[in-house]
Amino acid sequence: EEVCAYLEIDFDRETVLTPTKVGQFWSGNSAARVNFSQISPEPATRWQRELSEDEIGWVEWHCRDLMPEFGYEPKLHGRELRSFVRPIRGERPREYAKSRLYSIRDAMTKSK
Repeated sequence: EEVCAYLEIDFDRETVLTPTKVGQFWSGNSAARVNFSQISPEPATRWQRELSEDEIGWVEWHCRDLMPEFGYEPKLHGRELRSFVRPIRGERPREYAKSRLYSIRDAMTKSK
């Protein structure tokens, strides 16, 4: 409703909350490969059920300093080396090496 008000258009629940693409019903392109028929807040909390503690740790390792600025509270108590060192589910050796190398590079350039 707030978006419609901002855009100065009428709010029609059925039209606004039913996903369409070029006027045709659209089940979406969810990254989780879950079809949907209406807008839902469920994806906003899906990470809490689907990410492992190591995956959450990896995200928080990199984003922890900015999280409060965007209204997020870190779930874990602090950065743990384990979150940086352990491979993430499905991470291949080459991806592992590349992401850790970039992380080290970013940390070094950030401190300058």
